[in-house]
Amino acid sequence: MPERDQVSWNVIVAAFARAGDIDRMLGLLDAMERQGIYPNRLTFVALLDAFDRSEMDPSRFSDEGELLHSKISQHGFHFDLQIQTSLIKMYDRLGSVEKAIAVFDRISSPDAIAWNSLLSAFARNGDLDAANALFQRMPERSLVSWNIAIAANLHCGRAKTALWLLQVMDLDGGDTADRAIFITALYACGVLEKLRLGEAIHAEIAAFGLETDVCIGTALISMYGKCHRALLARDAFDRIKEKNQNVVLWSATIGIYAHNGLFDAAMELFFRMCLEGVHPNDVTFVNILSASAHAGDLSNARQWFFSVATDFGVAYTRDHYVCMADMLARSGLMDQARELVGDMPFVPDSCSWKTVLAGCLVAGSLKQAERVACSVIECEPEDSSPYIMLSNIYSAAKDQILVC
Repeated sequence: MPERDQVSWNVIVAAFARAGDIDRMLGLLDAMERQGIYPNRLTFVALLDAFDRSEMDPSRFSDEGELLHSKISQHGFHFDLQIQTSLIKMYDRLGSVEKAIAVFDRISSPDAIAWNSLLSAFARNGDLDAANALFQRMPERSLVSWNIAIAANLHCGRAKTALWLLQVMDLDGGDTADRAIFITALYACGVLEKLRLGEAIHAEIAAFGLETDVCIGTALISMYGKCHRALLARDAFDRIKEKNQNVVLWSATIGIYAHNGLFDAAMELFFRMCLEGVHPNDVTFVNILSASAHAGDLSNARQWFFSVATDFGVAYTRDHYVCMADMLARSGLMDQARELVGDMPFVPDSCSWKTVLAGCLVAGSLKQAERVACSVIECEPEDSSPYIMLSNIYSAAKDQILVC
């Protein structure tokens, strides 16, 4: 271009900002200023937006973020509400919560977006106490606010607080839960095995006509599965529309049957899945092997193990081998279990060997347990669990001698 004005510079800066290319974007800002064209409000909005879009290493761009903030102040835009809110988001992404607070404190009349941005900064950086305290201070709470607060508590392991917030939201009588909140709440119910509350949330979901939604339905299946209600999980599965090509849904429901010891139901759903034209994946077969293990059917498990690749063309994973080794160990075939783990096309980790060690405990095989425990210790020398498991096996063996 023979001449570049402020508009043309803003266009090219915004293009790199949308791509999240912070290095090129900041270089353009320098070039723009060297040519005597000063950035305006739109320039800075675009520059700050890049920090929100970019998948960046926070430590790498912390200096650049502060430099940008300094330029914003130099040009007199540091009291603009949209720019202040974008600065909060930038410092959030850079992990500088204190600087985000400092920006927020300078806002004379923060709007809902500014409040939510700081709440998100606390939540993203793991300061849950500060997030909850800010949430209580908020003059108005939108659905976004409730979503952030509930999800943050759940992410940090405070499922009880997450569910309490959901109930408070209902009592407030203002905002109505949306899909995201329902999914988060159902996950919390599953973690805590709060079946009654989960059913109450399910009733609310049904009232909104959301039962057939794939994401909601998946959350319902998961919640009922964790609450050991396989039939209710299947009912939620059957209500979902457009599930025919969703292998995740089918596999999850098969897994619930497997973990609840319902082998026949798991196999019935698997065969129906195949008839519907849904191709099973690696997780499907982990669940099938798990169902066989719960049924104690070693012969059937062997057949399914060999079918994974030969009949269905699914690549083996470590979990397939571990499931099979667990069943062999529990059946007293310790040599075969050790051989399978040792020869699998994956480097055996401590979890793989612990599975075999747990089988030794069930089978009461002391000598094999000592060998397997050594393999666990080689993988994780500081892990105390193999010593505890060995102690339990020694204790069980001693009790058997006393009985004799």
